[in-house]
Amino acid sequence: MFPISSFLLKKKASHNDFDKQYLSITIEDHNQVIALLEKGTTLSDTAIVNFSNKQLTVFRGNLEEAKFLSKNLSNRKTTGDQPTKKQ
Repeated sequence: MFPISSFLLKKKASHNDFDKQYLSITIEDHNQVIALLEKGTTLSDTAIVNFSNKQLTVFRGNLEEAKFLSKNLSNRKTTGDQPTKKQ
């Protein structure tokens, strides 16, 4: 179990509150990781730059999906448009 899940379960959050809090934490964490990876792209070590660039693509895509889920959870949508996938 992920630490976030464990933390929220201990708080005994309702299903909807759990989802909202989980997504909020996920979005915040992804923003922090993206900021760190962006710094990694400015370093002189090419291995770190390559790793950072590759991971930025992944984390930015995951962040967009988390934002999409959060927005739709707030709007109480269960179906609808999918976030656009970047290739």
